[in-house]
Amino acid sequence: MKRKQVHNIIEKRYARINTIFDSVMEGFLEEDIHEFRVEVKKLRAFLRLTGGNSSDGYGPKLPRKLHAFYTVIGRVRSLQLQQDRIRALAIEKDISLPDTYLDQIADKIKHGIARAKKRSKGKNPFEKGAQKLLSRLPDKLNRAMIRRFTRSELEALALLLKPFFFPEDSLHSIRKILKDILYTWYYIEGKAADLLPSILLGNEEIIGKITDSLGDFQDISTQLALLQTAQADPCLLVIEKEWRKERRSIQENLNKVLQKGILAQQASLYPWP
Repeated sequence: MKRKQVHNIIEKRYARINTIFDSVMEGFLEEDIHEFRVEVKKLRAFLRLTGGNSSDGYGPKLPRKLHAFYTVIGRVRSLQLQQDRIRALAIEKDISLPDTYLDQIADKIKHGIARAKKRSKGKNPFEKGAQKLLSRLPDKLNRAMIRRFTRSELEALALLLKPFFFPEDSLHSIRKILKDILYTWYYIEGKAADLLPSILLGNEEIIGKITDSLGDFQDISTQLALLQTAQADPCLLVIEKEWRKERRSIQENLNKVLQKGILAQQASLYPWP
């Protein structure tokens, strides 16, 4: 793939980001924020494919202003999800709403939105970063670069899959790697299919399902972390107990899926005589 083709891919990705950015700024709705962040993750994964993980630190990276906005609205969305989940569970369990805590969350959301607006002032706030990024792209994207990226991702994944039990940090790291693989699948499929552990069977759909479950685990972990800042409240204690039970269930299911894949791979490598 020549430099012009690489440029075209980045420019199309930015066009999509800018379109969704306009939607985000209209109301900072959860779905718009989620869609924006997914597009940024796709851009970041492609940059890593083109050498963004290079050891000299010069490879193309996500521009600072775009990354800052991405981070701030991510926190806003986590708080919005916190509100939604608390209200839904309070109705389900027929318990009173923790109004004081919900008011605190609402204030934090307003503050987060104000910060996001401050970080995205002016017309086309990400244009300067995009132009600088385009100037740092490699002359081409060749097979050797794709092979290097794929091998690097899969070696990191293999290390994380070595234990037979996967703590929270490992699950988060596994998800990030699988997302990078998923978002670059179009370019690496031929290489990845031969190198992926049998847990994934070199299958895009299976990777997607596993990352969805890992995403659910990450969300509930974030919700629990946010609860730790709350003052003691009988309603919140019930909610925390339910969320811990839900997280434990998701983690146990993920461990089973990952362990099953590891055992299947070992069986293929070391079959019984």
